[in-house]
Amino acid sequence: MNSNSWYRTLIWEAKYLMRKRYYSIGSAMQTAWDRNYKSIVANDNIDIVELRNVFWSKGLSELTKVDNEILRRYENEYTI
Repeated sequence: MNSNSWYRTLIWEAKYLMRKRYYSIGSAMQTAWDRNYKSIVANDNIDIVELRNVFWSKGLSELTKVDNEILRRYENEYTI
């Protein structure tokens, strides 16, 4: 996989963890990174530092939108 594919995979996994109500943004990102780290490192074509920087900067923005969706859903469900 290339860096872009890895980025999409990491974001997908973090979104999944967040939507299942198991993790906050930071925890979901760290868990997704930890679960995939060995496979990422095994790929010689990936600049790991760059991927991690993009994941944590660009990914944080993307996952903040997901977090806001989740919060709006809870507000609508539990508003009396």
